[in-house]
Amino acid sequence: MKFEDSELPPKLSTLSKLQYFNCHDCNLTGGLPESYGELTDLIEFNVRANALTGAIPNSFKKLRNMVAFRVDNNAFLGPFPNWMFDYWPNLTSLLLSNNQFYGMPYNISYLETRFNLTYKMSFMRWDCNYVTGPEPCGRQGQNNCSELTLAYTQGGAGSSGKFSFDQNCWDNVYTNFSAIVGGEVCTGHPLTCEGFYSQVVNRKICPVCPTDQELLLNSTVDNGCLCEYTGSGGSGFPVKTTIGIVVGTLSLCLVLLVIYRRRRRTPFSPDPPSHSSEEKEDDELDGDWKTPVDVQSFSVEELCRITSGFSESQMIGFGGYGRVYSGELPDGRKVAVKLASAGSLQGSKQFRNEVNLLSRLHHRNLVRLEGYCNDKKYQALVYELMKEGNLATHLAAKGSPAKLGNKAEVETRGCLPWYKRVEIAFEVAQGLEYLHSFADPPVIHRDVKPSNILLDENMVAKLADFGLTKEFPELETHISTAPAGTAGYFDPEYFLRQQLTTASDVYAYGVVLLQLVTGQVAIDHRREDETNIIEWVKNRFFLRGIESIIDSKIAEEYSVEAFTKMTELALKCASFSKKDRPTMKEVLAALSPLIYPKKRKTSGSSSDSMDVTISALGTLHLQQLLNGQSDESSTSSGRVRSSSTNIMEFSQDFAPR
Repeated sequence: MKFEDSELPPKLSTLSKLQYFNCHDCNLTGGLPESYGELTDLIEFNVRANALTGAIPNSFKKLRNMVAFRVDNNAFLGPFPNWMFDYWPNLTSLLLSNNQFYGMPYNISYLETRFNLTYKMSFMRWDCNYVTGPEPCGRQGQNNCSELTLAYTQGGAGSSGKFSFDQNCWDNVYTNFSAIVGGEVCTGHPLTCEGFYSQVVNRKICPVCPTDQELLLNSTVDNGCLCEYTGSGGSGFPVKTTIGIVVGTLSLCLVLLVIYRRRRRTPFSPDPPSHSSEEKEDDELDGDWKTPVDVQSFSVEELCRITSGFSESQMIGFGGYGRVYSGELPDGRKVAVKLASAGSLQGSKQFRNEVNLLSRLHHRNLVRLEGYCNDKKYQALVYELMKEGNLATHLAAKGSPAKLGNKAEVETRGCLPWYKRVEIAFEVAQGLEYLHSFADPPVIHRDVKPSNILLDENMVAKLADFGLTKEFPELETHISTAPAGTAGYFDPEYFLRQQLTTASDVYAYGVVLLQLVTGQVAIDHRREDETNIIEWVKNRFFLRGIESIIDSKIAEEYSVEAFTKMTELALKCASFSKKDRPTMKEVLAALSPLIYPKKRKTSGSSSDSMDVTISALGTLHLQQLLNGQSDESSTSSGRVRSSSTNIMEFSQDFAPR
């Protein structure tokens, strides 16, 4: 099978006897399919140095034969997976470095006592993550914490790496670790982030530090925030040819497929799951709950019919929430059915609140909720179908820019032209500003990224997955404490203040703007010391201008002025400190000169002159206006470029160069 430049295929889970899987540096994207949980014979799994995202699914607990699990240098985000030590008794190699796991790992001394790591572990690393909690030093008999060996080797073969205090972000750091090491006092370690500042803040070797520049520069023993430092290649563990392993997580899609096949033999009658007392109370309240206006309630049987039994041929996407299927309602409406996976199911009351909130969100740039299903053990949200897919797919498209006609017909073989990218930036900003300022209650999206920006048949951009967000618990503070998001778009200030705000959406939006300009992905380990797109742009844009970062697919024709302004705005949005970021209202004001029409007088007699509205982006197509003129000519208002099908006029300020 070929996986390069793609997502991991769920169908791989059918190889029930598979033991080894290696896809090191294959340019993989997306998440880990839940269906891999059925691969219980897996021994080794290697997906190092890709662009995989999301959390390690809990269903991986079923992989009890796992010996080597190597997922370092990706963009995984989620709680530190301590469960691996409990569920994988044969584990000898664990590589989690260079991701965005957060939380507290088991204490090293606890691991040694419980698992006898000195004899079992070949090596393990978790540096370059957002790990918090007491420093896990405390190897028995070792009192030099700054020399703590984290990469264990059998027989001292010389492949161990050193684990120092500036390799993660710790809290509650003390100079006396007697409570941890049983009387031993650890001294002589460098409790400072200065090394991190020079290596990470300047060179961006690792994710953005979860603190601000001032704290980094003035770190002390009592600072409580010490951050990761990896250097430029001396990681400490050996570079070997790694045979990887297949990961596994139970796939809801496969479960549903089995259920559907059974349904074909017997009438559909799913057994309800066991309920807690709280869930039973929720179910008792269901009878009193009224379906919101303009939102339809579906049964599981109805969803099965419109998706052909959740057929794989109708699956159009999957992610952390579950799988998405296309379908058609009896009245002809095309819909997308987002079916919750087992790990995403909510209590009935919480799910009803979610539907209530979504039903109140109405905006041209938000994907419209058509209905829902809360039938026994199944939950699903039914949205309008966005026929042109997501922005991420269009940005990755090969070839020259597509020519969009008056009806925005899309040539799928081409990439997005420059003016459509600016329009999309404006439309996404409108959707976010509505969520922040006009929704009742206001909403923080929490996961703004190209794959959550969908395009309809007219190429109008609409935000999706805002239904997985949380409303502000305190309207005055615009704060959400629940962690969410995707590596590369995640607000770095969350790790300092443990709060997500409207400014968190602005940060992610800034990253999306940079992607519209550059065509680059947010996190790419192939960029070496410039893994993060923000640093990649800064190191070029400020020295060599917009030409050094513009997407090569549109480099032949784009507005230098418009894209320069977009890049400057994007970097403001992606400022480390939220106080330096604009609001979405201010973003719209900055984009307006690129979007809103300008008026000029047409040539002709002074008495008969008329106002003609000219869009800064050329979205007003002046068919045959310049009949007989050359393909590129000048007018009093700016440059005109023509194609075989239409002629587009631009204002002087933002004409393509």
